[in-house]
Amino acid sequence: MSGARRNMAIVVVGALAVAGCFDELHEGCPAGLSRGRGASAGLETCVRTGGAGAGGRGASGVNGDGATNGDGATNGAASGGSGANGGSGAASGNGGSGGRDGGAGQGGTAGDVGSVGGRVGAACEGRLAQGAAMAPVTRANGSVFLVDRTEVTFAEYAEFLRAGPSGSSDEVCPELDAGADLPAECTTLLADASVDPSGPRVCVDWCDADAYCKWAGKELCADTTQVLAPSTLAARSDFYAACTSSGSRYGCTAPCLETDCNGNDAKHGVEPVSTMTNCTVGDPGCAIADLSGNVAEWTSACDPNTSDGNCATRGGSYQSSEDQLACTSVRLLPRRSKNVVVGFRCCIHDFTP
Repeated sequence: MSGARRNMAIVVVGALAVAGCFDELHEGCPAGLSRGRGASAGLETCVRTGGAGAGGRGASGVNGDGATNGDGATNGAASGGSGANGGSGAASGNGGSGGRDGGAGQGGTAGDVGSVGGRVGAACEGRLAQGAAMAPVTRANGSVFLVDRTEVTFAEYAEFLRAGPSGSSDEVCPELDAGADLPAECTTLLADASVDPSGPRVCVDWCDADAYCKWAGKELCADTTQVLAPSTLAARSDFYAACTSSGSRYGCTAPCLETDCNGNDAKHGVEPVSTMTNCTVGDPGCAIADLSGNVAEWTSACDPNTSDGNCATRGGSYQSSEDQLACTSVRLLPRRSKNVVVGFRCCIHDFTP
């Protein structure tokens, strides 16, 4: 990757089974952007659009899933159908073709969950929380949790900031102070107007990440600060459970190579979320992306539980070696540290399908 490309990339900044997946409730993209499907892994993001026209609507399912979404008129929005009697709504609709500038139309809203059961759809359906789309993962003991399918993006974090949030409710965290103690590279990055909204949000400390997840109706993913054997990690770390859910020591489907993920050997620099399409776990139609590489991710574990204590990050970043990308690897950082290689994703720890 050239220096210019790398600099631009920076600003964008086996008993476990994956079940179906959930689409997110996500509204309020930055100005000039609206909801639509990105090119990477079929995941939705904020895209540039023209004005909205009249939208189509998917049919409603009976005793099953809602039908495929209708396409919007030119530059229009589409919305999902509703499932009935346990069927789950269709996934978000694709917008119609763009206007004169050729931009994509606005993506539609997800369909409603059916009235009886139907909580786990086959195509990332339903709406449970704000922020990134989520996928259920089954732990070794049979219980289920939800994990964000991607790292939290600049667009999603901007939505949080527009809501005027307070700081983390964790007793050791002061009020949200996005501008405090920023290293120079973060100050430069966050002031750059060319930030790609689909890039992972970095330059957040543990308290900022915790505040975002709680605002979104979620929490940072359960973890441990200790270096443990895989059998123990499976019981102690939800991040590890998700990362290894497709049978690899990395966050990808076995057999896969470390270079399938965005670490130092891939030589990509940071990329928009889900760019590395082979670095995913779970159902290909409902993939969980970048659990290894791209940016490291804050998890819930901190030791000691003080304002200056260390907290666990997992997954490694685009600067990480092969061993640092492994699902077992943990790096401890001060709770209030912020840098360009650490972002986060969220979980919902207790879920009944």
